[in-house]
Amino acid sequence: MKNSDTGSGLFLVVLGIAGVVYTRMQGFRSTVGLSPAFFPTFLFVAIGICGLILTLKSFKLEKAGFPKFKWGKLAAIIGMLAVYIVVMDYIGFIISTIVFLLASMWFYGETRIKIIVPVSLVATAIIYLLWTFVFNIPLPTLFL
Repeated sequence: MKNSDTGSGLFLVVLGIAGVVYTRMQGFRSTVGLSPAFFPTFLFVAIGICGLILTLKSFKLEKAGFPKFKWGKLAAIIGMLAVYIVVMDYIGFIISTIVFLLASMWFYGETRIKIIVPVSLVATAIIYLLWTFVFNIPLPTLFL
């Protein structure tokens, strides 16, 4: 289990670096206050730091080899994410996010309806409220 922490940590470090580089390449500028690149850069730096900590902690533990990677599950979740992104423009954030969360939890083995339904509803509500009212960023809505 801990060897998977090494791979996950290194992935997060690479993701953090790539995200910071990409965000900086966009050339966002602001004449007043923070630029639009501030929060994405901050989040990518935080992801990279967490990945570095995870990687360093995993080296302190006994090594037994990497577990076999499940490429099929990775491909399936990437496919579900692609469908989620496309569908969100047509049916809106709320419905598509609830369906995506239900499907992904079921796909990864959670079969208890009393768990997946409330988690999907509450997580979607929290994300929607946070982005809409705290960050003041509109999310896609249902087009009739």
